[in-house]
Amino acid sequence: MSSCYANAVTAAGNFDNVYVIDSLSISSGSSLLAMEASRKKDSMPAKELVEYLIAYRDKIIGSFIIETLEYLHEGGRCSTLAYLGASALQIRQSINIRDGKLVVGKKYMGTYKRALKEFIDTMLAQHEQMDDEVVMISHAIQDEALLNSVMAQIDSLHYFKQIIPLSVCAAVACHGGPNAFGLFFVQK
Repeated sequence: MSSCYANAVTAAGNFDNVYVIDSLSISSGSSLLAMEASRKKDSMPAKELVEYLIAYRDKIIGSFIIETLEYLHEGGRCSTLAYLGASALQIRQSINIRDGKLVVGKKYMGTYKRALKEFIDTMLAQHEQMDDEVVMISHAIQDEALLNSVMAQIDSLHYFKQIIPLSVCAAVACHGGPNAFGLFFVQK
């Protein structure tokens, strides 16, 4: 999804016993993989850990919802027709991360606040298939009240032992725009 993996492979080539794993994700998906690597690092040899983590990354699910297609349009990742149509019809697009690619997901209609609530409900409807240890929130939400509202929505469900909110990196914020919001979890 970025040049980071290729750069890490180049850097690791200068060392023995250094392994690089492509997370095939962004943001919190990469964080979930790193957290698992940290938990398991002392329980198995490095090569075995690499194999374990490659299998583990396939269980990581991530999805974002964006308020507007404006930033994708300005970055050349969305046609003018799609941008204008979505704007006129108040369509809020979700984007799923699958096999290292961003894939168009469900479309939500109405205000962003309403779409965000529905997105969370849709994503967490599959909670029985999720590991209940942690859900990670990646966001570019600037409105603290809105962020607190979605955090409270997720917390009130009591599905997860830990909810970790993280601000997205600059690249995600540039493409997703203000208020981009993502959920990342691990399947059982």
